[in-house]
Amino acid sequence: MNGLEDRIMVALRPLIGRKLSLAKNVGDVRSFCFGQVQRTSEGLTSDYILHVFCPWRIEYSGRIVVGSADHYDRADGNDDPTWEVGTAWGTHQHQVLADLLGHVDPKTQTIVNSGDGLVVAAIAADEFGGLALSMSGGYRLVLFPSASRGSEWRFMPAAGDVHFVAEDGDLYSIGSEAQASKRSGEDTGAGED
Repeated sequence: MNGLEDRIMVALRPLIGRKLSLAKNVGDVRSFCFGQVQRTSEGLTSDYILHVFCPWRIEYSGRIVVGSADHYDRADGNDDPTWEVGTAWGTHQHQVLADLLGHVDPKTQTIVNSGDGLVVAAIAADEFGGLALSMSGGYRLVLFPSASRGSEWRFMPAAGDVHFVAEDGDLYSIGSEAQASKRSGEDTGAGED
């Protein structure tokens, strides 16, 4: 492993033992939320949020269950003539995630995990800033950056504080301990117990 892989695994370590509790999107950016669900004036959130800009997929038993490109396909049974490609509702992605997690909040259209499954058990990372979250039930959430520059994903606690940005082939921490400092070789204490 190189330093980037190690830093990603340390940054995302708080997800171990936490349930994938919510899935929501803004445009084509998918957010996966982990931990205890809270309702705020802005909608539903949870303890940790993983905003995903790069391609992603959820795998199960050697197949792709759903992925980022499914955002551009019409859901089965969606006969709405006003639906357009890229619309947040009525997509195959939204439909499959709702089936997998179990519930859609009618007020916010946020997908809510109504069961006890999809608890993060392990984290793996690669040298490109990609990662895989192995979850209970045999599911894996896999992120795979596909560009040489730009933001790939962002991980943050809902409460703010230090958060991490995978961008331009590196991992940066932003927050109270390291105002926009590059994590390469600089000790911010973010990974210490």
